[in-house]
Amino acid sequence: MLFFSSTNPIPVDAPFARMLAGRFDLPFVPGVPPISDNSTKAVTPEIVQAAQVLSLDSDDPEFVARRVRHLAQILRSSRFAARVNWRSYLEQLDNAAPIFDEPDRLTVEAITPGLTYNLLKTGEPDPYKNFWRVSVDGIYPNLKFSVNGSLQAQFSSTMSNTAVGTSGYSVSFKCSASNGDPVSLVGYIRTPYSGDCMPIYNAIKTKSDLVAALTYNNSEYADTIAQGVAIEDAIAAFILAVNDF
Repeated sequence: MLFFSSTNPIPVDAPFARMLAGRFDLPFVPGVPPISDNSTKAVTPEIVQAAQVLSLDSDDPEFVARRVRHLAQILRSSRFAARVNWRSYLEQLDNAAPIFDEPDRLTVEAITPGLTYNLLKTGEPDPYKNFWRVSVDGIYPNLKFSVNGSLQAQFSSTMSNTAVGTSGYSVSFKCSASNGDPVSLVGYIRTPYSGDCMPIYNAIKTKSDLVAALTYNNSEYADTIAQGVAIEDAIAAFILAVNDF
């Protein structure tokens, strides 16, 4: 996570920065808010639970970044948009690189000549992950295939279709290297973000005690969440309640 020094008491993308303040495992991915070292609000159990409700506790930084961007879009399109009083770079980021237009493929960053692959769509990706690191390494004929650093298979000249984590893809390899040759591949699969407002709202509604705690001093937010007439407004009210808590 990216930290910075500031005299401004309001963090960049304040509610998201607060919900992610304890996620020191997160690298900086565009969409993950930078954390100001002057933040004075404590990360309470309610804030931790709010992050869980919004699926910001995913172990995939790419998903977390895109969920933050989606939630910020929802907030900007709600009737509460004018209440955003924090600095943000997310709208400019969305204009430059829309999260819903990202390609769905295996991107190879480096590959040894003689190693070929075939990618096959075999199912639907995990909805709470968007990124899987793929690698092949070894000295022929002893090769290893790994996903996110975890060994998935060992092979020599061929590897049959093997799942790439929970990406919804399988991959196969053929290798024509000579004995003793080093072989490697480095790449990743990034799937498009596919978040939907209704599951987010339903997750919020199931946490009535949390909603009551966060909206204790704001009946407008409480009523908006309870009625759910406009889903975007209800989600926005929840995010603003987190910010005010």
